Amino acid sequence: LDEPPGSRVEATIRQLLSHQGGLACEWPSALEGLGHGDDGLQRVAEGEPPRLPIGPGELFSYCNVGFWLVGAAAARACETTFQEAVRARVLEPLDLSTTRFEPRRAARGHEQDEPGSDEHTAVVHPYPRARTPSGGLWSTVDDLLRFAAHHLGGPGPLSRESVQAMQQP
Repeated sequence: LDEPPGSRVEATIRQLLSHQGGLACEWPSALEGLGHGDDGLQRVAEGEPPRLPIGPGELFSYCNVGFWLVGAAAARACETTFQEAVRARVLEPLDLSTTRFEPRRAARGHEQDEPGSDEHTAVVHPYPRARTPSGGLWSTVDDLLRFAAHHLGGPGPLSRESVQAMQQP
């Protein structure tokens, strides 16, 4: 956790995961431009992330980019995609069988066709794969309770020490 993620940032994985990486919240261009394939995260890691006028560890500033850089590092370390690494190392060991990266029977939002109109169209904005480390999972209450039970001492893939470390500010 105290090593950089192997990208163009000096921040450590711990700093990136705790929103203290010294990076701006979002990427300077739309992530859709990186494509919808498995290599989008790698392209983020190879890119130049936008920086704040502070250094890593100096200040808390909410940052999705840090999660994308750590997701790319996890994919490289596991020699697979980020999604497959999460499935194999988190979802399957905890039997989170209804949690996935693709929505299944999810509620869909709607946008008004024109200001003041009664007509609405279903929102069809695919979630870019490069963004999934910062919030791309769809889950159910049962799976969330199973995940929480692991963090409260139940069985799962993390050691007791790892769980305790995750619960520290």
